[in-house]
Amino acid sequence: MPISRVFIDWNAPLLPEVARRLVDRYRGSEEIDLGQVIAVVPGRRAGRRLRELLVDETGGRHVPPRIVTVGDLPELLYEPQRPFADDLVQRLAWVRALKLLAPDRLELLIRTPPEDDDAAGWLSFAELLWRQHRELAAEGLDFAAVVEQGKSVAQFDEEQRWQVLADVQRRYLEVLDELELWDVQTARLVAIEQEEFATDAQIALIGTTDLTRTHRKILDAVADRVTTYIHAAEDWSDRFDVHGCVIPEAWRDVDIEYDPSQLVVADGPAEQADEIAYALSRLDGQYRVDDICIGLTADSMSASTQRVLSECGVSSRWAAGEPIVRTSPCRLFAAAADALVDDRTEAFAALVRHPDLSAWLVLQDAEPTWLSELDRFLADHLPVRLEPWLSAGRGPAALAEVYGQVKELLSPLRGGARRLGEWSDPLLQFLDRVYGEATFEADDPAGPAVIRACEELEETLARHATIPADLSPRVTASGAIRLLLAELSNSVLAPTYDASAVELMGWLEVPLDDAPVAILCGVNEGLIPDSVNADPFLPDRLRSELGMTDNARRYARDAHAFSALLHARAEVTLISGRRDARGDPLIPSRLLLAGSPERV
Repeated sequence: MPISRVFIDWNAPLLPEVARRLVDRYRGSEEIDLGQVIAVVPGRRAGRRLRELLVDETGGRHVPPRIVTVGDLPELLYEPQRPFADDLVQRLAWVRALKLLAPDRLELLIRTPPEDDDAAGWLSFAELLWRQHRELAAEGLDFAAVVEQGKSVAQFDEEQRWQVLADVQRRYLEVLDELELWDVQTARLVAIEQEEFATDAQIALIGTTDLTRTHRKILDAVADRVTTYIHAAEDWSDRFDVHGCVIPEAWRDVDIEYDPSQLVVADGPAEQADEIAYALSRLDGQYRVDDICIGLTADSMSASTQRVLSECGVSSRWAAGEPIVRTSPCRLFAAAADALVDDRTEAFAALVRHPDLSAWLVLQDAEPTWLSELDRFLADHLPVRLEPWLSAGRGPAALAEVYGQVKELLSPLRGGARRLGEWSDPLLQFLDRVYGEATFEADDPAGPAVIRACEELEETLARHATIPADLSPRVTASGAIRLLLAELSNSVLAPTYDASAVELMGWLEVPLDDAPVAILCGVNEGLIPDSVNADPFLPDRLRSELGMTDNARRYARDAHAFSALLHARAEVTLISGRRDARGDPLIPSRLLLAGSPERV
């Protein structure tokens, strides 16, 4: 039985209509039971909004569905035979596989390999391979398949390198096998081959227009339980395949209709942010804050947009959240790592000026004058290092006391290289000493961020302690800190809820939002549609041959999302820039030129 396709007319938002249909479908005589439904959405924000809409639709009188993103769906449909290796263990397994290569073969991949004790250098390259492995496996491929299929691509001259990569991949899987761990991507492929996927639940795919080949095969195994809700007019049905995904060829020459008055062209990022403010002012108070959403095609636009809106008296929140590495505890760890490596005065001064360490020093009864004494001492003597001066009694007493307290605080983190996991306890103790007695006012916006960042740091350090000894690299404390921060580099803190704030979000989230007013900023080529033209491993032509996500598939995805955005909103403003933050010229998005010849 094929997957059931349901088209939701795109003259209205998608999520409210899907919520209504789910409630109607599962409405019983006494209750609305969605407990056997798995609702699959493209992103977590859409999932949160669907949950809110279901509550509104039922007055909260329903058994909620399980709402997951596409990436989390497969593991709900089969039973893994082994525990999965976490992301860091996978990358360390790639490092082990690389180091097992003979030097002449390794040089085909890395012209100048890192030193053996350069854990960060090895992990950096391992992450490249890890990402390629994940992307290929998502399409049901491995490195050996690239060797075979690449032969049919003109000017494919990377066969020898990919053969070495295939050998590394085989060794990587052997390393995990010895540890009795699963690679999650490979486990899915094995489960497909052995027909392990099954479910008693009903699966609702909502706006999932770009699924990988692996996800499609998984859904085919349970097709009789799957309904895909497609946001488009019924007469556009031939532009979508049986899984509800866009067909690239069908979207190549699609007409995208919009009123030219909706388009505004501005110069640089500051001027584009100004146009967002002007667009809001033109609404003249007709809409509530939650009736407006602002989409940004690049994360880098968020800071300038928030600054301009704040100057105009408009509160805003960036839905993507704040990177954890920018929080105060992570910045303290980074400063401590620098001070452990470099005992020069600049590193010490940067560490003690960190607000949280300064607050800790206050709790240690440091003299109130120590910071002014430090500044005066540095201005008078310009010491390269403080230790010789202070140990000889040639510095202020308050400064000498603070120096001794910081030296004692860092002393458990000094010494030679150890296994990464062996640094977990000392680093946790450092965190506890600085933040264990910290208090925050109820209205202090920094408090929740510090608490959440400390929790993330504790969880990550706890995982480091469980890394198998054979994989755990030997590093100094500063090296352990830098690996810790690198691991958290993609983690974010959800923004604090603010009912008075207009929401800024990534542009692909805007079509799934149901606010009647949408402002889309950065409608420029290279941002929308997204394009990848310089991949060092998988250039676009090879991607097309392998059936992977290529520029044609990205264009189709973005053309559909852009069309849905234009159709489903009462008010849409499109802002295109002339220059980026560096002053380089930009050109309008192809999507703005995909209409009738007269308008173009």
